[in-house]
Amino acid sequence: MSDEREKIATALHKIYVPGCTQCSYTDKDWYAAKLVLDTRTASAQVLELRACIEELARQFGGWHSVKGGYTTNGLSALEGAFELLGWDDPHIDKGSRCDEPGCKKQISCGWPDGKGKYRRTCGEHWKT
Repeated sequence: MSDEREKIATALHKIYVPGCTQCSYTDKDWYAAKLVLDTRTASAQVLELRACIEELARQFGGWHSVKGGYTTNGLSALEGAFELLGWDDPHIDKGSRCDEPGCKKQISCGWPDGKGKYRRTCGEHWKT
């Protein structure tokens, strides 16, 4: 049992443990609370899985330089990941594009521009 789940279970015990003379709630209340706890845990796991799938899609997906986003390049595993994430192919990602106006290449470097800003550019526009 994870530490967080154990803390919640301990807190719930004080209120919901069936048959406990110190608890004022019924067995039904205990199982309802457990269901809420299990649902929250499952929801957290779904969010963790989604974040993992998104990281994998970004790491292993190709870059579409014309449209400026991630692409599956026809790989079925990535197509499934894109579908689960609700992404189109290519998935336009302006946050991963070179910050040079008009450029849609993927960022590959970053550097201070000497004007108090930090540039995130492709290799072609490095220090331009």
